[in-house]
Amino acid sequence: MGVPDADRHDLMSWSNTTLDFEGRELGETNDDVARAAASMAAYGAELIADKKAHPGDDIVSAVARGRIEDGAGDTRPLSDMELLMFFNLLVVAGSETTRNSIALGMVALIEHPDQLEALRSDRSLMPTAVEEILRWTTATLYNRRTATRATELGGQQVRAGDKVTLWWPSANRDESVFDDPFRFDIRRNPNPHVTFGHRTHFCMGANLARMEIRVILDQVLDRLGHVELAGPVVRVRTNKHAGVWRVPVEFSVRKTAPARTAPDSRTTRN
Repeated sequence: MGVPDADRHDLMSWSNTTLDFEGRELGETNDDVARAAASMAAYGAELIADKKAHPGDDIVSAVARGRIEDGAGDTRPLSDMELLMFFNLLVVAGSETTRNSIALGMVALIEHPDQLEALRSDRSLMPTAVEEILRWTTATLYNRRTATRATELGGQQVRAGDKVTLWWPSANRDESVFDDPFRFDIRRNPNPHVTFGHRTHFCMGANLARMEIRVILDQVLDRLGHVELAGPVVRVRTNKHAGVWRVPVEFSVRKTAPARTAPDSRTTRN
């Protein structure tokens, strides 16, 4: 995104505050949320203006210079509001989703010790383990869409204009798609999960997320010996993301990293 390292903690803090519903209900706000949203908007507007004047090879620069179809056969640049909303989306999507998948993926491995030890001893399982963590955790819980035409889905009539909610965790546990879908299996293959969306609505950061999960797990498994939960997982109060405030663990430190063959670093796309 072209954000200086020194500013990333501020962006993370603002993102956390705007996504948290502790002390408020859906549709409500409070002073902390208002301040965080205003701070992120001001920062985003300043960054976008700078990227327009001094473009680089980052995503924000590319979007600031980009043009989209205007519906009349011509193209136009994105408006300032569209650019700011895209910036906000990138901040949230780039921080909230992957870290929650990593945290809850580690919980899944701890709760399934046979899977944890299998992955620790055989890193060639890492690619399929990452995909299973993505399926199991499903960091974004739902998206809402508006039906553009009448149709029937699963015996349910959907009219044009109806609001339809897509629950990704449900899709990722579809018995017609996955064998034994409520079993956490790091060897699961094929694994056609929809954690990153589908077709034109596919996450632009999918392979970056896969790499981040793989790198963190490799380091954790190299450095930690026995690891177990030391208390309940505390989740963020929201139904939009599988958000986690903290995962308390107890662990022992491995004195030496095990000798192993590096896993295949290539990523796959569903």
